[in-house]
Amino acid sequence: MLLVDGDLSVQGSFISTGIVLVQGSLKTAGGGSTDAHFYGAVMAANVDLELNSLAGNATLQYSKCAVTNAMEGTQVVTPVRSRAWAQLF
Repeated sequence: MLLVDGDLSVQGSFISTGIVLVQGSLKTAGGGSTDAHFYGAVMAANVDLELNSLAGNATLQYSKCAVTNAMEGTQVVTPVRSRAWAQLF
């Protein structure tokens, strides 16, 4: 899982398998011996299509298997047992 606080700009060869969450905009330029590939799911907070640009043979391919594998690596949230007191020092 890749979490980006801001914009994500990918230049040249890049392969991501899993979930990519971007708080800003997403820009790719591809190139090199391998183009930019995203397998899984990509979400960007900026939905202005003029600011998000995918160039250079970038590939975004949804993969349920990649998303499932990324989510299996996270832990399930469980409530903590409550205490009547806690030692502070």
